Amino acid sequence: MKKSIFLILVASIFISLPMKLLMAATGDVYRVTGVAPGEGLVMYREANTKSPTVIKIPHNASWVIKRPESRPGWQRISWNDQHGWVEAGKLSFDRAATQVVADRNQCLKDPTVTNKICCGFPPGAESEIFKTVKVHSVTGIRKGQSLKMYSQPALGTRVIVSIPHNGTWIVKINKTAHKDGINWEKISWGGNRGWVNALNLQFNPELTTAGDLKRKQCSTPAGCAPDFSALEKKK
Repeated sequence: MKKSIFLILVASIFISLPMKLLMAATGDVYRVTGVAPGEGLVMYREANTKSPTVIKIPHNASWVIKRPESRPGWQRISWNDQHGWVEAGKLSFDRAATQVVADRNQCLKDPTVTNKICCGFPPGAESEIFKTVKVHSVTGIRKGQSLKMYSQPALGTRVIVSIPHNGTWIVKINKTAHKDGINWEKISWGGNRGWVNALNLQFNPELTTAGDLKRKQCSTPAGCAPDFSALEKKK
């Protein structure tokens, strides 16, 4: 079951990331570094700290694409369909993610692969990955703020990660609790597991349907699928 959840989340990367962004990622992929757990790397609209905040990128996020524009101490990037400026020293090369993107792009260019939509799905996935996975999104969080995921269903416990205000592809683990006057829900998101306020989760029928259709299309050996073992070892 643990491996199945991992495969669901990895497959979700290629459902959720914009196609233009994936196609642009022909070179290196980067991850956030030097940010404390539970905090976020602020993406600004312009290259200065007085500019409006676009989004706070989680401290352990990957799939960051550098754009050609840069200024002293600043780098323009794209992440999860958001574009803006971050501190240049807060990014490091992600070898495993870069290889996954390279394998996917090779699959897209391979003339022998006819089922291109399945490029990027894990090979050898168990059948349960193709069952319905209900997708949830963040709700009730102001732009530029984050939904904190805690290690335990209680305020004051360790913050595992902060999910952006527009975060989605959240999967419930079917565990709930009530403490501190809050109804808690245990979830998986971006390779992290923990507890969040259930009031800040909203079922997303459109993404659930889209994910279902793509998984069903890719439930056969047809097509090409990169090797995700490098990413799995990082979990």
